[in-house]
Amino acid sequence: NRDLKKLLLSIHNQMKEGSLIYATMMSPKTESYYDNSVEYEDGLRKVEFSTERMQINDYFINFTTDENNLLQKFNMFKKIHIGYYADKFREDEGTSFHYTFIGQKISS
Repeated sequence: NRDLKKLLLSIHNQMKEGSLIYATMMSPKTESYYDNSVEYEDGLRKVEFSTERMQINDYFINFTTDENNLLQKFNMFKKIHIGYYADKFREDEGTSFHYTFIGQKISS
């Protein structure tokens, strides 16, 4: 959470007033990743698993639990839109669920 906050503040500080940001954040509803993760530290979960097509090792994700959690993470931006997308590319793999955020830098 600290690193994500630092990153977002750095992006915010480099943006011109009125600029837009688009972000996508993985949800725990992305079962193949969340179910194969363990709590790590400071909001991160460590993900490790393998399938026929991919090997995931030492992968760290800051999962976003819901829209309120998304708003908290991006609170330095004015909310323009919150949404989500879900996908499933293969029958033998789980569904992916991501929240999306569109925000705008406004004057402080």
